Amino acid sequence: MNFIKVIIIILFVLLYWKFIYYKYHRKPITPISFFIFFSTFGVFGIYLLLKNLIFVSDIIPIYTVLSVWTLVSWILVIIAKNKHRLNDNIDITLTWCTKKIPFIPYYFWMIITFPAFFLMMLSSRFILGPEHIFLWGLIFLAWVKSDYILIKKSILK
Repeated sequence: MNFIKVIIIILFVLLYWKFIYYKYHRKPITPISFFIFFSTFGVFGIYLLLKNLIFVSDIIPIYTVLSVWTLVSWILVIIAKNKHRLNDNIDITLTWCTKKIPFIPYYFWMIITFPAFFLMMLSSRFILGPEHIFLWGLIFLAWVKSDYILIKKSILK
């Protein structure tokens, strides 16, 4: 592991959270940024797969963990949605998608998350090397925090 690269990844993510993500969390930039990242890294991930420049086995452990957590998170979102209806307090991106593209059901966006993460992980693994685990580890920790807040404010309420 490259210690300097790990520090840069951690600092970049912390600065992004501090000055961009949480500052504009309730704004449309959150779902729009997801689509930008998915489009960019998704297409790049497909390219990497087609050119055999990356191996799926490089991301299987972290992808498995995040896939299981994605499933848990979506179950929590469905419970909260059934209890309160879908809104920004339940899931910002899902709410935005159903408002802007109402003819596509919300569960479609849930399902597309799995290949989106897969392709983004392939791309990040290629770009960052094995240190990509720190990026996804931080994303995972933030997601756990968000799910805790969802349970506390929406499901147990």
